[in-house]
Amino acid sequence: MIEVRRLMAVGAFLGLAAIVTCSHVLGEPGRDKDKELRDWRQGGQGPTRDLLDDRFGPDQTKTSFSDKPLTLYQTTAGETLVALQVQPQLADAPARPRDYLVLVDTSASKAMGGLAQARKIVDGLVAKLGADDRLALWTVNTKPHSLSGGFKKAGGLADAVKELAREYPSGAANLKQALSDGLKSFPAADGRQRVLLFLGDGKSIAGPIDSDARTALANDMVQAEVAFFPIPLGVQFEPANLHGFASATGGKTVRLQDDKVDEKGNPKRYTVEDLLKDLEAAVAAPILYPRDFKLPAEVVEFFPARLPPLRRDTATLVVGKIKPGAQFRYSVTGSVPARTSLRRRPSRCRPRRSTTSSWSTCCGSGATRRTGRP
Repeated sequence: MIEVRRLMAVGAFLGLAAIVTCSHVLGEPGRDKDKELRDWRQGGQGPTRDLLDDRFGPDQTKTSFSDKPLTLYQTTAGETLVALQVQPQLADAPARPRDYLVLVDTSASKAMGGLAQARKIVDGLVAKLGADDRLALWTVNTKPHSLSGGFKKAGGLADAVKELAREYPSGAANLKQALSDGLKSFPAADGRQRVLLFLGDGKSIAGPIDSDARTALANDMVQAEVAFFPIPLGVQFEPANLHGFASATGGKTVRLQDDKVDEKGNPKRYTVEDLLKDLEAAVAAPILYPRDFKLPAEVVEFFPARLPPLRRDTATLVVGKIKPGAQFRYSVTGSVPARTSLRRRPSRCRPRRSTTSSWSTCCGSGATRRTGRP
């Protein structure tokens, strides 16, 4: 592992609070999606795109604050709150042989195509394994089951893939036990990248996961340097598990995308091949494991007090209270299997006092302000 010390300053970011409204909250009444689903099951017209859970669409990854790494908010009581987006700029990591633990949710909720999609993804991933990569294939149901009998190279996975093809959607998932047992199955080998790929909706009906259990499992993953990469499949998802495990372990959610059009306006389908390219890009990105995190003395309290593993393509939000100051600097010290990272200059930001609630956001050399209720 290469020791990395990072000193960064921020020019802009995210608001502590933003209210997002859409047709689900305000505006035209929503359709009776449950009725559409019942009609479809009885042989009617297939469900439309927005019948499916849309909390994991590609547009959910960006907000109006995504390009603002630092935001200061001044309350009417005179307190200044800060929201910091921590996103280290790391160089490309050298390629390492990988151990993939692939967990496939086979519960009854995958009857609408989720399990069929998972089979195609597994087939494509096995075909693309590197010469030194290994993969273990498990199913997640009332009890987790290893189909491959351990981590094997591509040539030794044919029987496991055939067994997955014989699976059918039924029962309920125990993701809690599958994660616990799966983590113990990783070989104790140095120099290999450990990837936990989950294909499912994130629900754990047969073994509920509360916040304490989620934290404990995430800590075990971080300790073993296992990053959680979910591909949401199904109709309704459990974001607390899908997003929670990914953000807490240095992983990333990789989503199925809508079909698009090319530069000539012709339809361009989003295929399993496209998904695997997105997965490869997410897995190949370097991860910084923080050891120390320092904020300016003016920050009197902040959360989280201990940073999770950090990615260069996904920001981690830190919020807290800050006393007015002329300069904002912070540092993260940690290790990453990559080259030494870059160093950025600090930025300056002074929140303007006001008798009304207002947003004061650093944007490089200037600031934009947003007024309104908190």
